[in-house]
Amino acid sequence: PTPSGAPTDYKAKWGFNNTWSDSSANGYNLTANGNATFNSSDKKEGTHAAAMDGNGDYGSASLVTSVTNNLTMSAWVKWTGDTTSHQQIIYN
Repeated sequence: PTPSGAPTDYKAKWGFNNTWSDSSANGYNLTANGNATFNSSDKKEGTHAAAMDGNGDYGSASLVTSVTNNLTMSAWVKWTGDTTSHQQIIYN
C-alpha cells in the first residue's frame, strides 16, 4: 500500500515480488542479468527481495527520462558484501 500523501506518479517502481515487472503504468520492466534472482525469506516488504551476490548480478531497464531536477531514486539494500572497494547501487 502507498502511504497517505506519498507520490503516485512514478516513472518506474519495482517491488521485486517474485517478478522483475514495473508496477507503475509505464512498463519499464527489468531484465535480470548474471545470477540475479529472488529471495522469499530475507525481504523488507512484499513477498520477495531481489537477491544479487555482487558478482555480475544486476537488473537493467530502458528507463529514459528528460527530468533534470526534482528526481528521486531510492533503494532498500541489505549490504553483506565488500566494504573495501567501490560498489554501485543505482547507476546511470
